[in-house]
Amino acid sequence: MTKSCKIATKTLMLMVSAVGAMGMSATAQAYMFDDVTATRPYYQSSPSSSHGWRDRIGGKQFEVFGVDVARSSTSVVLSLFTNYELSKVTSYETRVADFAIDFDDDTDGYDHAIVLFDHGTGARMDPDQGPLNLGVGLYENVSWHTSQDIFGDSGSPYYTYGGRMRDCLDGLNGSPVGCGSPSTAERINTLIYDGDLVDGLTPLVTMTNLHPGEPLSSSTPKYRIDVTFNGSTAANMFNDGWEFAWGNATCGNDTIHGYVAAVPEPGSLTLLGAGLAILGVTRRRRRKAR
Repeated sequence: MTKSCKIATKTLMLMVSAVGAMGMSATAQAYMFDDVTATRPYYQSSPSSSHGWRDRIGGKQFEVFGVDVARSSTSVVLSLFTNYELSKVTSYETRVADFAIDFDDDTDGYDHAIVLFDHGTGARMDPDQGPLNLGVGLYENVSWHTSQDIFGDSGSPYYTYGGRMRDCLDGLNGSPVGCGSPSTAERINTLIYDGDLVDGLTPLVTMTNLHPGEPLSSSTPKYRIDVTFNGSTAANMFNDGWEFAWGNATCGNDTIHGYVAAVPEPGSLTLLGAGLAILGVTRRRRRKAR
């Protein structure tokens, strides 16, 4: 092997390493998280004895499909694809759930929440805590109501809903398998009852109808809910890796959970650029040698 060929080979290896390093930290500025999180039906405060883990509890109006995350140096946009309308309040006082975020990557749970729709005075809450009117915004130091708190422990009506969530494996026909015991699974956070509003980071929350009429099926989302934060402060806050969970509605009938990777370090981009430059010089030298 000639010297120039050896240089080219080493350069290609350097480039592959750079691309691999970038891929480990983040693949692009837009991420798509499919709903692969399973939920377990609960009735009051106990798991349903006749049903196991499933993608969604209840009708197709509770379906959640996925989450997109698009980040730049001056903005962050979260796009939530769902069949549940942003402003919908059912006769059971079910409404859109708050979006849970863990920026700290610790064991304290989800320390931040995005209130997508004003809780209002009619939101069904744990009677021990009472209702708290919280408007749209990003909150920190939050305390959560779970779907079991809201629908399972006391009051009326009781009905089957999702009380626990777990990331499982895809089984036959998409049925979740390998989920384990519901008693050790994570309870689904749905509404915060306390927290501190983060000043200057109030998002714009909008909803787009993706097709007319009722939800068609569990394969075509009816709505896209966009949560937009503008400014470098928000962009920097969301640039590091973080975890999220969204119960879709306060009953937690369908939940999506995922981890957003950190934005790649500038050094990885520099390494790739250097590799491309060296490869270009090597090719020019080989042409001259001919």
